[in-house]
Formats: sequence, structure tokens, C-alpha cells
Amino acid sequence: NELLRRNAEELLTKNTLLEEQKRQISNQAKKLKKQKEELLKQKEMLQNLNAMKDRLFSVIAHDLKGPFQGILGLTDLMVRNYDEMGDAERKEFIQVINNSSENFFNLLENLLHWSRAQLSHIAFNPGSFELSEVISNNKVLFNEQCARKKITLEEKYHGDTRVYADKNMIETVFRNLISNAIKFTPEGGLIRIIVEDSGTMKMVSVQDTGIGMDRQILNSLFKTNRPVSRQGTSGEPGTGLGLLICHEFVHKNNGKIWAESTPGKGSTFFFTLPAAEGSL
Repeated sequence: NELLRRNAEELLTKNTLLEEQKRQISNQAKKLKKQKEELLKQKEMLQNLNAMKDRLFSVIAHDLKGPFQGILGLTDLMVRNYDEMGDAERKEFIQVINNSSENFFNLLENLLHWSRAQLSHIAFNPGSFELSEVISNNKVLFNEQCARKKITLEEKYHGDTRVYADKNMIETVFRNLISNAIKFTPEGGLIRIIVEDSGTMKMVSVQDTGIGMDRQILNSLFKTNRPVSRQGTSGEPGTGLGLLICHEFVHKNNGKIWAESTPGKGSTFFFTLPAAEGSL
């Protein structure tokens, strides 16, 4: 009996040790799985950062160089032939230089926003404000560009337009979406901005009657590893950087952004933002 008791105790002790070892192995396996998941996340992050780095280098090498070359070439012509040029020709040259400078400034601004966003150096200060005010300010900002291409820019509101978001970020989103709509809409076109309710969110749509996009381009929007670069209807440069900023800022404000388009019939960009408390 004593022998049996000792054997039972030893067996129990061994079983206890085995259970403890199994528990330790299970915990170790969970830790390894978690480490593997973290490594995969870090790998994906590094791939995205590399894609962003390559994209920025591409922009700096090509899209920043282009406007400078154009401006330098035109100013050189004006300096050498100023006295022989008539007022109409001079005005035409100045207009082209102004357009190039405008595109160059917009690109620089987008580069600054994008790089700061990636480095998490942009302050996030959400609050309640009226989208209608931001849209009205942008209409004034783009009056000259719209007039130049004879484009009508109008807005429609279904209900109030108060949202809870970072106003500076949303102003940047509107600037980029409206600028893109103007860029890819031919002369005499229409751009319509609509704000409406969508559950607890406000949904904004920026519609244009422009050249539209095919399925391949549409699927490449908002992706750092598959950037879209197209010229506008008047030769305006496009890098796709502005849409990446829109995606970054809308998601930062707990919203979503997407697009619908038909080649030759225009595009519509949608994004949502949380409605301000008491606005629904």
C-alpha cells in the first residue's frame, strides 16, 4: 500500500509538472505568434514607408523639376525678347507663369502635409464647425481657376452641415478634391458639392463632369504603392499625392473616403465625417 501511495504521488507530481510544462509551452507559442504578427505588421509598415519614400523621390525628381523648368524657360524668353513682344503676348506668358507657379505651390503644400502626416507632426484639433463655411471659402479660393476653364461650381445642402472634425484637415481635403475636379473637367463643365445626412455621419460628395476614370485607375486611388499620376484637361500636372492626403486626413477624423467614376462621364468622390452633437 505504501508503495502504491508513493507511486501515485510520483505520478501526480509528474502529471503536475507535465501540465506546467504544457502551460509554459502554450504561453511561449502564444508569445511567438504575437511576435510573428508584430513582425508582419512592421514588415508591412516598412513596405509602405518604402513605397512612400520612392513616391516622394519620384515627385521631387520629376514633378518639382518640371514647373521650375517651365517657369525658367518662359522668363528667359521674356527677358531676351521683352522689347519685341506685344502686350497681349506678354500677358499670355505671365498667365502661363502664374499657372505653373500655382501648380507648383499646390504640390509643395501637399508634400509638406504628406511628410508631416507620415511623421505624425500634424496637430489634431477636432471641434464642431459648419461644412458650408469651408465650402464657401473654397469657392472663393477657386473662383479664378473655374472662370479660366468656364466651369460652374455649385453646392447643395440637405439639412444642416455641422460636423465634429479637425477644420484645418478638412479644408485641405476640400482643396484637393475641388482642385482635382477642376483639373480633370474640360471647359464649360460642372462641379457640384453636396452635403447630406448618413446615419450619425455627414456625407460629402464632390461630383464633376470630367474625363472620368477606368476601373484600373479607380482601384489604384488612395494607395501608396500604386500611385496615380495623370495630366489634367489643360495639361495640369497630377501626382496622386493629394488623394493620399485626403485619405489620411479623413480616416484621422473617423470618416471614410471612396470614389465612383465612368470614363468620359465624370467622377464623384465621397467622404464621411461624424456629425456634430445635436446636428441630426
